Amino acid sequence: MKKLISLILAAALCGCAGCGPNEEDKEVYNTAENLMDYDAKRQTEVAEVLAWRAPAPTDEQYTLMKECGVTTVLMDRTTGVMGDDVHKAHFDAAERNGLQIIGFPGYLGNFEQPGGDYKHYNSMAGILYADEPSVDQFQQIREQIPWFEANYPDKIFYTNLHPSSGLYATGIEPGQTYVDYIDRYCSEVLSQVSAPESRWLSADVYPLHVKSGRYMLDQTWLYDLAVIATKGAEYDCHTAMCIQAGSFESETNKLHSKVPDERDIRLQVMTSLAFGIRSIALWTYAPSYVDFWATTALIDGAGKPTEVYESVQTVIGELHAADHIYRSFEWQGVYPLRVDRSRDKEAFAALNTVKNALVTPEEYMNEFTAIESDNNAVVGYFTDNNANEAVLAVNFGETTENIAATIKFSFKKSDRALVIRKGEVLTVTVADKALEVKLEPGEGIFVLPYKA
Repeated sequence: MKKLISLILAAALCGCAGCGPNEEDKEVYNTAENLMDYDAKRQTEVAEVLAWRAPAPTDEQYTLMKECGVTTVLMDRTTGVMGDDVHKAHFDAAERNGLQIIGFPGYLGNFEQPGGDYKHYNSMAGILYADEPSVDQFQQIREQIPWFEANYPDKIFYTNLHPSSGLYATGIEPGQTYVDYIDRYCSEVLSQVSAPESRWLSADVYPLHVKSGRYMLDQTWLYDLAVIATKGAEYDCHTAMCIQAGSFESETNKLHSKVPDERDIRLQVMTSLAFGIRSIALWTYAPSYVDFWATTALIDGAGKPTEVYESVQTVIGELHAADHIYRSFEWQGVYPLRVDRSRDKEAFAALNTVKNALVTPEEYMNEFTAIESDNNAVVGYFTDNNANEAVLAVNFGETTENIAATIKFSFKKSDRALVIRKGEVLTVTVADKALEVKLEPGEGIFVLPYKA
Protein backbone atom coordinates (compact mmCIF):
# COMPACT_ATOMS: atom_id res chain seq x y z
CA MET A 1 0.00 0.00 0.00
CA LYS A 2 2.53 2.60 1.19
CA LYS A 3 5.17 1.46 -1.30
CA LEU A 4 2.84 1.77 -4.29
CA ILE A 5 4.08 5.17 -5.30
CA SER A 6 7.74 4.12 -5.11
CA LEU A 7 7.10 1.18 -7.41
CA ILE A 8 5.23 3.30 -9.94
CA LEU A 9 7.91 5.96 -9.94
CA ALA A 10 10.65 3.40 -10.36
CA ALA A 11 8.95 2.08 -13.45
CA ALA A 12 8.31 5.56 -14.80
CA LEU A 13 11.85 6.79 -14.26
CA CYS A 14 13.95 3.78 -15.11
CA GLY A 15 11.88 1.45 -17.23
CA CYS A 16 12.20 3.27 -20.53
CA ALA A 17 14.90 2.62 -23.11
CA GLY A 18 17.85 4.97 -22.84
CA CYS A 19 17.37 5.79 -19.15
CA GLY A 20 20.57 5.60 -17.19
CA PRO A 21 21.86 6.56 -13.79
CA ASN A 22 23.34 9.82 -15.09
CA GLU A 23 20.21 11.00 -16.86
CA GLU A 24 18.17 13.63 -15.06
CA ASP A 25 15.16 12.09 -13.34
CA LYS A 26 11.87 12.74 -15.05
CA GLU A 27 9.58 13.37 -12.09
CA VAL A 28 6.22 13.20 -13.77
CA TYR A 29 4.18 12.79 -10.59
CA ASN A 30 2.31 15.87 -9.33
CA THR A 31 2.66 17.76 -12.59
CA ALA A 32 -0.18 19.39 -14.53
CA GLU A 33 0.16 17.00 -17.44
CA ASN A 34 0.06 13.98 -15.12
CA LEU A 35 -3.11 14.90 -13.25
CA MET A 36 -6.09 12.68 -13.96
CA ASP A 37 -9.46 13.83 -15.27
CA TYR A 38 -11.13 13.69 -11.88
CA ASP A 39 -14.36 15.23 -13.16
CA ALA A 40 -14.86 12.18 -15.37
CA LYS A 41 -15.99 10.31 -12.25
CA ARG A 42 -18.51 12.94 -11.16
CA GLN A 43 -21.54 10.85 -12.17
CA THR A 44 -20.20 7.41 -11.28
CA GLU A 45 -18.41 7.98 -7.96
CA VAL A 46 -20.86 9.08 -5.31
CA ALA A 47 -20.13 8.49 -1.63
CA GLU A 48 -22.82 6.35 -0.03
CA VAL A 49 -24.40 8.05 2.96
CA LEU A 50 -26.42 5.56 4.96
CA ALA A 51 -29.13 6.36 7.49
CA TRP A 52 -30.09 4.19 10.46
CA ARG A 53 -33.67 4.31 11.69
CA ALA A 54 -35.89 5.09 8.74
CA PRO A 55 -38.70 7.67 8.88
CA ALA A 56 -42.26 6.88 7.86
CA PRO A 57 -42.33 5.39 4.32
CA THR A 58 -44.01 8.39 2.70
CA ASP A 59 -42.94 10.48 -0.26
CA GLU A 60 -42.68 13.53 1.98
CA GLN A 61 -40.31 11.85 4.41
CA TYR A 62 -38.19 10.14 1.76
CA THR A 63 -37.87 13.38 -0.17
CA LEU A 64 -36.74 15.12 3.01
CA MET A 65 -34.18 12.39 3.61
CA LYS A 66 -32.84 12.65 0.06
CA GLU A 67 -32.55 16.42 0.36
CA CYS A 68 -30.31 15.88 3.39
CA GLY A 69 -27.84 13.97 1.23
CA VAL A 70 -28.74 10.43 2.30
CA THR A 71 -28.36 7.86 -0.47
CA THR A 72 -29.20 4.61 1.32
CA VAL A 73 -31.57 3.61 4.13
CA LEU A 74 -30.65 0.85 6.57
CA MET A 75 -33.63 -1.23 7.63
CA ASP A 76 -33.49 -2.72 11.12
CA ARG A 77 -35.75 -4.13 13.82
CA THR A 78 -37.84 -0.93 13.85
CA THR A 79 -38.91 -1.44 10.22
CA GLY A 80 -40.00 -5.07 10.18
CA VAL A 81 -38.23 -7.76 8.17
CA MET A 82 -37.75 -8.60 4.52
CA GLY A 83 -40.91 -10.06 3.07
CA ASP A 84 -43.39 -8.14 5.22
CA ASP A 85 -45.62 -5.19 4.30
CA VAL A 86 -43.55 -2.63 6.23
CA HIS A 87 -40.42 -3.48 4.29
CA LYS A 88 -42.36 -3.34 1.02
CA ALA A 89 -43.65 0.14 1.87
CA HIS A 90 -40.09 1.37 2.42
CA PHE A 91 -38.82 -0.22 -0.79
CA ASP A 92 -41.70 1.37 -2.71
CA ALA A 93 -41.01 4.80 -1.17
CA ALA A 94 -37.32 4.50 -1.98
CA GLU A 95 -38.11 3.41 -5.53
CA ARG A 96 -40.32 6.43 -6.12
CA ASN A 97 -37.82 8.89 -4.66
CA GLY A 98 -34.49 7.64 -5.97
CA LEU A 99 -33.04 6.20 -2.77
CA GLN A 100 -31.55 2.81 -1.96
CA ILE A 101 -32.52 0.28 0.71
CA ILE A 102 -30.41 -2.23 2.63
CA GLY A 103 -32.95 -4.79 3.80
CA PHE A 104 -33.14 -6.49 7.19
CA PRO A 105 -34.04 -10.21 7.22
CA GLY A 106 -34.43 -10.49 11.01
CA TYR A 107 -32.19 -11.69 13.78
CA LEU A 108 -29.67 -14.42 13.06
CA GLY A 109 -31.16 -17.79 13.88
CA ASN A 110 -34.72 -16.63 13.22
CA PHE A 111 -34.62 -17.25 9.45
CA GLU A 112 -33.11 -19.72 7.02
CA GLN A 113 -32.96 -17.15 4.27
CA PRO A 114 -34.30 -13.60 3.88
CA GLY A 115 -37.95 -13.32 2.91
CA GLY A 116 -39.39 -11.59 -0.13
CA ASP A 117 -37.97 -11.06 -3.58
CA TYR A 118 -36.54 -7.60 -4.28
CA LYS A 119 -34.60 -8.31 -7.47
CA HIS A 120 -36.96 -6.13 -9.52
CA TYR A 121 -36.37 -3.10 -7.30
CA ASN A 122 -33.77 -0.59 -8.47
CA SER A 123 -33.73 0.53 -4.85
CA MET A 124 -32.41 -2.83 -3.62
CA ALA A 125 -28.85 -2.11 -2.37
CA GLY A 126 -28.06 -5.04 -0.10
CA ILE A 127 -28.83 -6.92 3.10
CA LEU A 128 -27.93 -6.15 6.72
CA TYR A 129 -27.17 -9.48 8.37
CA ALA A 130 -26.08 -8.37 11.82
CA ASP A 131 -25.33 -5.35 13.96
CA GLU A 132 -22.43 -5.69 16.40
CA PRO A 133 -22.14 -9.50 16.27
CA SER A 134 -19.89 -11.55 18.52
CA VAL A 135 -17.35 -13.96 17.03
CA ASP A 136 -19.59 -16.95 17.73
CA GLN A 137 -22.08 -15.49 15.23
CA PHE A 138 -19.56 -15.27 12.40
CA GLN A 139 -20.32 -18.80 11.19
CA GLN A 140 -24.05 -18.02 10.96
CA ILE A 141 -23.25 -14.91 8.92
CA ARG A 142 -20.86 -16.83 6.65
CA GLU A 143 -23.53 -19.46 6.00
CA GLN A 144 -25.68 -16.74 4.38
CA ILE A 145 -23.12 -16.06 1.64
CA PRO A 146 -24.08 -18.80 -0.88
CA TRP A 147 -27.76 -17.76 -0.89
CA PHE A 148 -26.82 -14.07 -1.02
CA GLU A 149 -24.51 -14.52 -4.01
CA ALA A 150 -27.06 -16.66 -5.83
CA ASN A 151 -29.76 -14.01 -5.43
CA TYR A 152 -28.05 -10.62 -5.02
CA PRO A 153 -24.48 -11.11 -6.26
CA ASP A 154 -23.80 -7.43 -7.01
CA LYS A 155 -25.33 -6.03 -3.81
CA ILE A 156 -23.90 -5.10 -0.41
CA PHE A 157 -23.24 -7.87 2.11
CA TYR A 158 -23.52 -5.73 5.22
CA THR A 159 -22.69 -6.35 8.84
CA ASN A 160 -21.86 -3.58 11.27
CA LEU A 161 -19.19 -4.53 13.81
CA HIS A 162 -18.49 -3.51 17.38
CA PRO A 163 -16.16 -0.63 18.22
CA SER A 164 -13.13 -1.44 20.37
CA SER A 165 -14.96 0.00 23.38
CA GLY A 166 -17.33 -2.96 23.01
CA LEU A 167 -14.55 -5.54 23.01
CA TYR A 168 -16.04 -7.14 26.13
CA ALA A 169 -19.09 -8.16 24.05
CA THR A 170 -17.25 -9.62 21.06
CA GLY A 171 -16.53 -13.03 22.60
CA ILE A 172 -12.88 -13.07 21.57
CA GLU A 173 -10.41 -15.01 23.70
CA PRO A 174 -8.66 -13.39 26.67
CA GLY A 175 -5.56 -11.50 25.59
CA GLN A 176 -6.85 -10.87 22.07
CA THR A 177 -7.44 -7.36 20.76
CA TYR A 178 -9.79 -5.38 18.54
CA VAL A 179 -7.44 -6.10 15.65
CA ASP A 180 -8.06 -9.82 16.21
CA TYR A 181 -11.84 -9.30 16.25
CA ILE A 182 -11.85 -7.35 12.97
CA ASP A 183 -9.36 -9.72 11.36
CA ARG A 184 -11.47 -12.73 12.27
CA TYR A 185 -14.53 -11.20 10.61
CA CYS A 186 -12.52 -10.38 7.50
CA SER A 187 -10.84 -13.79 7.26
CA GLU A 188 -13.79 -15.94 8.31
CA VAL A 189 -16.61 -14.05 6.58
CA LEU A 190 -15.66 -11.31 4.12
CA SER A 191 -12.90 -13.31 2.45
CA GLN A 192 -15.64 -15.72 1.32
CA VAL A 193 -17.64 -12.96 -0.41
CA SER A 194 -16.64 -13.03 -4.08
CA ALA A 195 -17.24 -9.47 -5.31
CA PRO A 196 -15.14 -6.68 -3.74
CA GLU A 197 -18.05 -4.25 -4.19
CA SER A 198 -20.18 -6.53 -1.97
CA ARG A 199 -17.48 -6.89 0.67
CA TRP A 200 -18.25 -4.10 3.14
CA LEU A 201 -16.33 -3.63 6.39
CA SER A 202 -18.26 -1.36 8.78
CA ALA A 203 -18.09 -0.39 12.44
CA ASP A 204 -19.59 2.27 14.68
CA VAL A 205 -17.81 4.73 16.93
CA TYR A 206 -19.78 7.56 18.50
CA PRO A 207 -16.98 9.84 19.65
CA LEU A 208 -18.76 12.88 21.13
CA HIS A 209 -18.66 12.19 24.86
CA VAL A 210 -19.87 13.99 27.95
CA LYS A 211 -18.14 13.08 31.23
CA SER A 212 -18.79 14.92 34.47
CA GLY A 213 -20.28 17.78 32.48
CA ARG A 214 -17.21 18.07 30.25
CA TYR A 215 -17.17 17.53 26.50
CA MET A 216 -14.41 15.25 25.23
CA LEU A 217 -13.62 12.90 22.35
CA ASP A 218 -13.63 9.12 22.60
CA GLN A 219 -9.96 8.21 22.96
CA THR A 220 -10.42 4.95 21.03
CA TRP A 221 -11.80 6.65 17.91
CA LEU A 222 -8.56 7.10 15.93
CA TYR A 223 -7.46 3.59 16.80
CA ASP A 224 -10.72 2.10 15.54
CA LEU A 225 -10.54 4.10 12.30
CA ALA A 226 -6.99 2.89 11.73
CA VAL A 227 -7.93 -0.76 12.33
CA ILE A 228 -10.88 -0.58 9.92
CA ALA A 229 -8.75 1.26 7.33
CA THR A 230 -5.81 -1.14 7.43
CA LYS A 231 -7.91 -4.30 7.49
CA GLY A 232 -10.08 -2.92 4.72
CA ALA A 233 -6.97 -2.44 2.59
CA GLU A 234 -5.60 -5.87 3.50
CA TYR A 235 -8.79 -7.72 2.54
CA ASP A 236 -9.84 -5.42 -0.33
CA CYS A 237 -13.04 -4.26 1.37
CA HIS A 238 -15.26 -1.25 1.00
CA THR A 239 -14.97 0.57 4.33
CA ALA A 240 -17.77 2.37 6.18
CA MET A 241 -18.03 4.14 9.52
CA CYS A 242 -21.13 5.00 11.54
CA ILE A 243 -20.96 8.49 13.03
CA GLN A 244 -22.81 10.21 15.85
CA ALA A 245 -25.49 12.27 14.13
CA GLY A 246 -27.59 12.89 17.20
CA SER A 247 -27.64 12.61 20.98
CA PHE A 248 -28.82 9.56 22.85
CA GLU A 249 -29.01 8.72 26.51
CA SER A 250 -30.75 6.62 29.12
CA GLU A 251 -31.60 7.38 32.71
CA THR A 252 -28.21 6.05 33.79
CA ASN A 253 -26.02 6.74 30.75
CA LYS A 254 -25.43 10.32 29.62
CA LEU A 255 -22.19 9.61 27.74
CA HIS A 256 -23.62 10.57 24.33
CA SER A 257 -25.92 13.38 25.44
CA LYS A 258 -24.17 16.07 23.37
CA VAL A 259 -26.28 17.30 20.46
CA PRO A 260 -23.76 17.55 17.59
CA ASP A 261 -23.49 20.82 15.71
CA GLU A 262 -22.10 21.44 12.24
CA ARG A 263 -18.49 21.41 13.43
CA ASP A 264 -18.99 18.08 15.22
CA ILE A 265 -20.45 16.48 12.09
CA ARG A 266 -17.67 17.91 9.94
CA LEU A 267 -15.01 16.64 12.34
CA GLN A 268 -16.40 13.11 12.14
CA VAL A 269 -16.82 13.07 8.36
CA MET A 270 -13.44 14.63 7.56
CA THR A 271 -11.56 12.47 10.07
CA SER A 272 -13.17 9.38 8.54
CA LEU A 273 -12.10 10.57 5.08
CA ALA A 274 -8.55 11.09 6.34
CA PHE A 275 -8.46 7.35 7.04
CA GLY A 276 -9.77 6.54 3.57
CA ILE A 277 -13.22 5.53 4.82
CA ARG A 278 -15.45 5.40 1.76
CA SER A 279 -18.97 5.56 3.19
CA ILE A 280 -20.64 7.26 6.15
CA ALA A 281 -23.59 5.92 8.14
CA LEU A 282 -25.67 8.29 10.27
CA TRP A 283 -26.81 7.18 13.70
CA THR A 284 -29.57 8.07 13.81
CA TYR A 285 -31.88 9.66 11.24
CA ALA A 286 -35.24 9.21 12.97
CA PRO A 287 -35.64 9.31 16.76
CA SER A 288 -35.48 5.99 18.55
CA TYR A 289 -37.21 5.10 21.77
CA VAL A 290 -36.28 1.44 21.50
CA ASP A 291 -32.74 1.63 22.85
CA PHE A 292 -32.69 4.87 24.85
CA TRP A 293 -34.99 7.04 26.90
CA ALA A 294 -34.45 10.06 24.69
CA THR A 295 -32.83 10.74 21.35
CA THR A 296 -32.21 13.89 19.34
CA ALA A 297 -31.99 12.83 15.71
CA LEU A 298 -32.17 14.49 12.29
CA ILE A 299 -35.95 14.58 12.50
CA ASP A 300 -38.23 14.70 15.52
CA GLY A 301 -41.11 12.42 16.40
CA ALA A 302 -43.41 14.35 14.07
CA GLY A 303 -41.01 13.98 11.14
CA LYS A 304 -39.85 17.60 11.24
CA PRO A 305 -36.16 18.49 10.71
CA THR A 306 -34.15 19.34 13.81
CA GLU A 307 -31.07 21.55 14.10
CA VAL A 308 -29.00 18.40 13.53
CA TYR A 309 -30.67 17.90 10.13
CA GLU A 310 -29.35 21.25 8.92
CA SER A 311 -25.83 20.51 10.18
CA VAL A 312 -25.75 17.11 8.50
CA GLN A 313 -27.26 18.50 5.29
CA THR A 314 -24.51 21.12 5.08
CA VAL A 315 -21.62 18.75 5.71
CA ILE A 316 -22.94 15.92 3.53
CA GLY A 317 -23.51 18.49 0.79
CA GLU A 318 -19.83 19.38 1.06
CA LEU A 319 -18.93 15.69 0.80
CA HIS A 320 -21.05 15.11 -2.30
CA ALA A 321 -19.63 18.22 -4.00
CA ALA A 322 -16.19 16.58 -4.13
CA ASP A 323 -16.66 12.86 -3.52
CA HIS A 324 -15.68 12.02 -7.10
CA ILE A 325 -12.26 13.55 -6.43
CA TYR A 326 -11.79 11.85 -3.07
CA ARG A 327 -12.65 8.52 -4.66
CA SER A 328 -10.03 8.96 -7.36
CA PHE A 329 -7.38 8.43 -4.69
CA GLU A 330 -6.28 5.42 -2.68
CA TRP A 331 -5.48 5.72 1.01
CA GLN A 332 -1.86 4.95 1.89
CA GLY A 333 -1.76 5.80 5.59
CA VAL A 334 -2.14 8.60 8.11
CA TYR A 335 0.37 11.08 9.51
CA PRO A 336 -0.56 12.12 13.08
CA LEU A 337 0.60 15.55 14.22
CA ARG A 338 0.41 15.74 18.00
CA VAL A 339 1.37 19.24 19.04
CA ASP A 340 -0.62 19.88 22.22
CA ARG A 341 0.53 16.96 24.35
CA SER A 342 -2.03 17.73 27.06
CA ARG A 343 -4.99 16.88 24.80
CA ASP A 344 -6.14 13.52 23.40
CA LYS A 345 -3.01 11.79 24.68
CA GLU A 346 -4.61 8.33 24.75
CA ALA A 347 -6.09 8.77 21.26
CA PHE A 348 -2.74 9.42 19.60
CA ALA A 349 -0.97 6.77 21.68
CA ALA A 350 -3.49 4.11 20.62
CA LEU A 351 -3.26 5.17 16.96
CA ASN A 352 0.50 4.69 17.07
CA THR A 353 0.04 1.00 17.88
CA VAL A 354 -1.81 0.08 14.67
CA LYS A 355 0.45 -1.77 12.27
CA ASN A 356 0.67 -0.40 8.69
CA ALA A 357 -1.37 2.71 9.53
CA LEU A 358 1.28 5.42 9.91
CA VAL A 359 3.31 7.35 7.35
CA THR A 360 5.66 10.34 7.49
CA PRO A 361 6.67 12.80 4.76
CA GLU A 362 10.32 11.87 5.17
CA GLU A 363 9.81 8.13 4.86
CA TYR A 364 6.96 7.74 2.38
CA MET A 365 6.17 10.95 0.51
CA ASN A 366 7.85 12.44 -2.53
CA GLU A 367 6.20 15.76 -3.31
CA PHE A 368 5.40 16.67 0.31
CA THR A 369 8.66 17.53 2.05
CA ALA A 370 7.09 18.62 5.34
CA ILE A 371 3.69 19.09 6.99
CA GLU A 372 3.54 21.23 10.13
CA SER A 373 0.73 22.36 12.43
CA ASP A 374 0.36 24.48 15.56
CA ASN A 375 -2.47 22.25 16.82
CA ASN A 376 -3.19 18.53 16.89
CA ALA A 377 -4.07 17.20 13.45
CA VAL A 378 -4.45 13.98 11.50
CA VAL A 379 -3.26 13.96 7.90
CA GLY A 380 -4.41 11.24 5.51
CA TYR A 381 -1.97 10.43 2.69
CA PHE A 382 -3.31 9.36 -0.73
CA THR A 383 -2.12 8.52 -4.25
CA ASP A 384 -4.02 8.21 -7.52
CA ASN A 385 -3.40 5.79 -10.40
CA ASN A 386 -0.80 8.16 -11.89
CA ALA A 387 1.22 8.25 -8.63
CA ASN A 388 0.13 11.81 -7.83
CA GLU A 389 0.19 12.49 -4.10
CA ALA A 390 -2.46 14.29 -2.06
CA VAL A 391 -3.25 14.73 1.61
CA LEU A 392 -6.36 15.41 3.66
CA ALA A 393 -5.55 17.26 6.88
CA VAL A 394 -8.03 17.68 9.75
CA ASN A 395 -7.85 20.01 12.74
CA PHE A 396 -8.42 17.32 15.37
CA GLY A 397 -9.91 17.99 18.78
CA GLU A 398 -13.13 18.58 20.70
CA THR A 399 -14.80 21.41 18.85
CA THR A 400 -16.09 23.29 21.89
CA GLU A 401 -12.47 24.03 22.85
CA ASN A 402 -12.61 26.34 19.82
CA ILE A 403 -8.94 25.91 18.86
CA ALA A 404 -8.00 26.75 15.28
CA ALA A 405 -5.04 25.13 13.53
CA THR A 406 -2.56 26.70 11.13
CA ILE A 407 -1.13 23.98 8.91
CA LYS A 408 1.78 24.46 6.53
CA PHE A 409 2.40 22.12 3.58
CA SER A 410 5.87 22.27 1.99
CA PHE A 411 6.46 20.87 -1.49
CA LYS A 412 9.36 19.67 -3.57
CA LYS A 413 8.48 21.46 -6.79
CA SER A 414 4.78 22.44 -6.89
CA ASP A 415 3.60 25.95 -7.71
CA ARG A 416 -0.15 25.16 -7.83
CA ALA A 417 -2.56 23.13 -5.74
CA LEU A 418 -6.03 21.72 -6.18
CA VAL A 419 -7.71 22.36 -2.84
CA ILE A 420 -11.03 21.12 -1.46
CA ARG A 421 -12.38 23.05 1.51
CA LYS A 422 -15.96 22.72 2.79
CA GLY A 423 -16.94 21.22 -0.56
CA GLU A 424 -15.48 24.04 -2.64
CA VAL A 425 -12.92 22.90 -5.23
CA LEU A 426 -10.30 25.56 -5.95
CA THR A 427 -7.02 25.89 -7.80
CA VAL A 428 -4.62 28.10 -5.85
CA THR A 429 -1.20 29.52 -6.62
CA VAL A 430 1.59 28.27 -4.36
CA ALA A 431 4.33 30.71 -3.37
CA ASP A 432 7.83 29.50 -2.47
CA LYS A 433 6.76 25.85 -2.68
CA ALA A 434 4.60 26.10 0.44
CA LEU A 435 0.91 26.50 1.28
CA GLU A 436 -0.33 27.66 4.68
CA VAL A 437 -3.97 27.48 5.78
CA LYS A 438 -5.90 28.15 8.97
CA LEU A 439 -8.54 25.55 9.79
CA GLU A 440 -11.52 25.99 12.09
CA PRO A 441 -12.20 23.38 14.81
CA GLY A 442 -13.16 20.14 13.09
CA GLU A 443 -12.40 21.46 9.60
CA GLY A 444 -10.47 19.48 7.02
CA ILE A 445 -8.71 20.37 3.78
CA PHE A 446 -7.71 18.24 0.80
CA VAL A 447 -4.51 19.35 -0.95
CA LEU A 448 -3.26 18.06 -4.32
CA PRO A 449 -0.09 20.02 -5.21
CA TYR A 450 1.36 20.06 -8.71
CA LYS A 451 3.84 21.78 -10.99
CA ALA A 452 2.08 23.81 -13.67
